[in-house]
Amino acid sequence: HQAMPEGRELFMYRALKPTLVSLKKTMYSIGLTSASPDTMMELLSIYPEKYIKIWRRIEVLDLEYYLTFQLLAQIHIFISSGSRARAFSYESLLSDKAKFCREFFAEVGIGAEHDEVGLSALDRDSQSKSTLLSRAALDKCPVRISADVLEFARQLAHEEFGLDLEGEDCAIANMPNRWNKQQN
Repeated sequence: HQAMPEGRELFMYRALKPTLVSLKKTMYSIGLTSASPDTMMELLSIYPEKYIKIWRRIEVLDLEYYLTFQLLAQIHIFISSGSRARAFSYESLLSDKAKFCREFFAEVGIGAEHDEVGLSALDRDSQSKSTLLSRAALDKCPVRISADVLEFARQLAHEEFGLDLEGEDCAIANMPNRWNKQQN
């Protein structure tokens, strides 16, 4: 904030199910389909002890459950940090790009004269030039998230992190500091 005191913190989040699908596709495309318990704990070692204790209590030796825990823990860390960052959902961007751009730019103090530039940037596929993580490569990795994992996510989110997940995609219903409250 010293370089740009008028700058604002922003946090983009996405419904849990499509995030898990994207993560699994990425991991599967590079051949990572499982992780050992030691690897899972090592990756969690950067988290505050509170989250490590939760994982040890519920530890399920399955990559989908582990990824679910990681995503929910990361969101909870953001929420409980006391940050006043404005949160906005990826789904609100997808539902109406022009409206999103207009409202988002207004939120961060960018004039409406730049809306078209924002929209043109959104029209570019950031994954089109990547060979490893191209959309075409990822689409070859059909994955699904089991109903058991989604039920685990709903229960974990509510009981451990105070988050309410709703709908088929497990959208976060009670994200604090949401600037675009009419949409998840």
